[in-house]
This record gives sequence, C-alpha cells and structure tokens, in this order.
Amino acid sequence: WLTDEIDHFHQFSKSKDLQALARLAILFPSSIAARTGMHAFVFVDDFHHLSSVASPAEMSLLMADFLQALESRQAPHCLAGASKPLFQSLFQTAELPGCVEIIPRRPLRPAEAQEMLEGLCRRFDVALDSEISSFVVEQLNCNPFYLRSLVQTARRESKDLDSARQFASLYNFELTEGGLQLYFS
Repeated sequence: WLTDEIDHFHQFSKSKDLQALARLAILFPSSIAARTGMHAFVFVDDFHHLSSVASPAEMSLLMADFLQALESRQAPHCLAGASKPLFQSLFQTAELPGCVEIIPRRPLRPAEAQEMLEGLCRRFDVALDSEISSFVVEQLNCNPFYLRSLVQTARRESKDLDSARQFASLYNFELTEGGLQLYFS
C-alpha cells in the first residue's frame, strides 16, 4: 500500500498539478490511517507560512482540505503557527468538526523562552552555558515544545548544552533519532 501511495504521489508531482498534490499531502495521513487501521498524529508547525504560498482562491481550497483532514479520528492534527488571522480564517470558513479543540496561545517572548530553557536545564540537571542560552532559544524559535524536548533528550543522553557545537550535535540527534524525530518521521 505504501509503494502504491508513493507512486500515486509521484504521478501528481510529475504532472505539476499543485492543487492535487497539496490535497494528496494534506489528506495522506488520514487516508493511510483509514486503509491500514494504524493511527497517526500529524503535527504541522509554522502553519502560518501557508498564507505566503497560496493565492486567496487556492487558500480556500486548502482550507477545505485541512478541515476535512481535521475530521479524522485515526490521524488527529495539531496545527501550530504564529498567525492568528490565518487560523481565524480557517476556523471561520466552515462548521468545525466536534472533535476540534482550539487552544490559542501567544508565542513565548525571547526572555520567557530563555527563562524556560534555564529552568528546564536546572530541573533536569543539564549544564547550560549562559553565553549560548539566547542562541538556543533563537534557533528553536522560542518554541516551548522544542525547548523541553531538547532538554529531555540532553538528560536522557547524558549531554550538556555547554557550547554551540554541543547544541548543534544534540539538536541534530534530536531531529534524527530523538523525541522530535518521532513527530517528523
């Protein structure tokens, strides 16, 4: 089934039908979950970038596809991003499925994210060089989920955040083998 789906995806990518390709990508997790019975959790970060990619006409079609994907019980979606107007337009376009829960959160300010990072490092006994803490926060875009995941992986792997090099190594590990890898694979 996976080979068939990949072949199907390649057919659309070769034809350059971007609308069909976007629809296929958006609905892929829920369609696979429905076919296989396997569950998936779809995390779409930086959802706000969608507004810079699509025209208003394309945007309405993409919104409809996302609303359809949100109805899946086998592949729940978490949409995260910084643009409140984009989310408002998405959720005002149609009746939301009853299983959708909107949790508005303002982004952390850099000082708040740095305080969170330092507190997590103290809590999990991970050494943190104060010279790079603002760099780490900036690289992780003040995202509390990423900050926590990185520090937890540092603890689990007995690593520290004593230098930019150690941060880069740990971040690479986190993306390819650690907790974040589970969300993006």
